[in-house]
Amino acid sequence: MTSPPVFEIGQRVKIKELKRAGRLVGLFSDGANWQYQVRYFDEAKAQTIYFFADELEAES
Repeated sequence: MTSPPVFEIGQRVKIKELKRAGRLVGLFSDGANWQYQVRYFDEAKAQTIYFFADELEAES
């Protein structure tokens, strides 16, 4: 069973490895883990990619 998601849709997050801010736009659960779909900009182009919780942090 999947635990509740760590982040909420619409929440601003920081992608640790990329050091970029983004906004959570979707959630996916495979039954064991959550994946968080984040929209962010890289070189003036919008990107939308799924990340695991440990790859993100809440933006203050």
